[in-house]
Amino acid sequence: MKFKRAAWLLLACLLALASCGVPTDPPETSDSSSPGPDTEMTTITPETNEPPVSVEIDLPGEADKLPAFPTTDLSAVTEGLGGAGLPVMSGEADENAPAIGEISKLTYPDETLAIAGYRLDNVKLILWTEGDLRAVVPLRSDATKTEATIPADMTRSTTLIWPYDENGVGAPVRINAPEIYWADPGRLYAGQTGQEVRFFGSGLWLEGHTPVVAAVFADGRTETLEIVDADPYQLRARLSSAPKAGETVRFYLHNGTGGACGWSEAFPMPVAVDTTADEKELTVFRVDDFGAVAGDGQDDLAAFRAAVSAAAKEDGGIIEFGPGEYNLGATWLITNKFTKGLYLRGAGMGDYDKKSGLGHDEYDHIGLSGTYTLLRFADPSSVKSKLIQIGSDNVFVSDMTIIGGDNGDHNSSNVFVGGTNLRFTSVRFIKTDLRDFAGGREISVGSNFEIDNYSSEITVSGCEFHQQGSAINIGNIEGIWPWGFFDSQRTIRNVRITGCDIYGYAGPYTAPDGRSAGDLGEMSRGMIGFNLQGLVFENNTIQGYDKANGKLLVRSIYVNATSEKCISPAIR
Repeated sequence: MKFKRAAWLLLACLLALASCGVPTDPPETSDSSSPGPDTEMTTITPETNEPPVSVEIDLPGEADKLPAFPTTDLSAVTEGLGGAGLPVMSGEADENAPAIGEISKLTYPDETLAIAGYRLDNVKLILWTEGDLRAVVPLRSDATKTEATIPADMTRSTTLIWPYDENGVGAPVRINAPEIYWADPGRLYAGQTGQEVRFFGSGLWLEGHTPVVAAVFADGRTETLEIVDADPYQLRARLSSAPKAGETVRFYLHNGTGGACGWSEAFPMPVAVDTTADEKELTVFRVDDFGAVAGDGQDDLAAFRAAVSAAAKEDGGIIEFGPGEYNLGATWLITNKFTKGLYLRGAGMGDYDKKSGLGHDEYDHIGLSGTYTLLRFADPSSVKSKLIQIGSDNVFVSDMTIIGGDNGDHNSSNVFVGGTNLRFTSVRFIKTDLRDFAGGREISVGSNFEIDNYSSEITVSGCEFHQQGSAINIGNIEGIWPWGFFDSQRTIRNVRITGCDIYGYAGPYTAPDGRSAGDLGEMSRGMIGFNLQGLVFENNTIQGYDKANGKLLVRSIYVNATSEKCISPAIR
């Protein structure tokens, strides 16, 4: 039976099908004339449901000296990383030989390779895995594409593949090897030891093998990193030594197979100077010392501004808020320069009863209890825009609840940020619609937390979001067609949103004049991303606010096609 199946598959290959589409079932009988004097037609009656496999053939004479695969000179750290039985490789590919342009990157034994290229009509393949060199005839081919299975008994490892025909052997390609697509953070800091880098890509880890990450510094020194954890698509590693300011560190990753052919291409990472200081080294500026009084219902914005100005004179500091409610009469705009970092630190975000609702009466903060610092507008009826706007670098906000809102302004946001190296930790963001709608069905269509274009290194962790509209908006819509111009440079870099709870409140609502306006629909999302490069959206909980009444977030995440290099490995 094996001979019959092999003969039929070889016949299919020689017929050189005009398309590499979905294969048709083999004919029940094959009694047509033979296509050639050396081919014996065989009647095939399939007895199993096994998928077809590529036919193995003898290695050609050219296998003794194959075109070389380019390697990186990391011989000092390559020993013990596989490479058994690599064939002799030298020289270049034959000019008229078949050429592989694209190939399925992760394909293991007993799986099918998808290949696109040139001059593939009569192609055959030479495959190498650890200590094993084979030749196979593809399942089907035409001039620009072919499909072939890797023999089931070959080793799961980095694999080299050479295409060949009567005109010679083509250049090799590689599969199941590590490829680094991007990394987080986007830069290293000079003089710091123990920095951790998270690499994203494919083939970064193979079961049964230990990956290696090598860092090559500008002076040629090489260091292997400590592996923190790894899977095929992400790997975290820790650098022990401290890089120097202004240099670029090149990272190479190896999944433990392939020997010298198993290293990824270089992934460069710049080294910047981190000017921020440890909190213990910074002066504490208490807003109460500048005239703010929690709970008196008066505008505390002047005291906030005075405290920030005092911190800016020292290039940074800690703005400390006591427990209770602080009020703002207008948008709090922070644009000062903080070389050492500005910390806005509250007394806690307290507990919150989500059943209290998100209506205009939320400004009575009936849902809050426990110990908390609360920032909110003094007179919500006159507010239409942002509560806090940050346009500075090195600002870190923690341990507070922020209640903002609008009076129907579609462009409003609770907190609006733009800058580099911003961090929000244990902050509760509540955005309400301040209008008293008939029937108590309020709606707000702005975003709760918005990150402006040209921002980078933004971290939001352990926070809560409560709103009727969208929770997090990354990149404003003015940079997206058809509303404006599209910046192909992906202007927002490296955003991390981790361990957050995102709640929504979107459902049927009634307009002020009593008309039914339908459903919030498109405006209700946990996160929206535009013009974005490098997003980690991980271990967040996204849920509706009032499931019993059908008031839910309509979509969890919407990342526009203008974004790239995004990962969301776990959403609850």
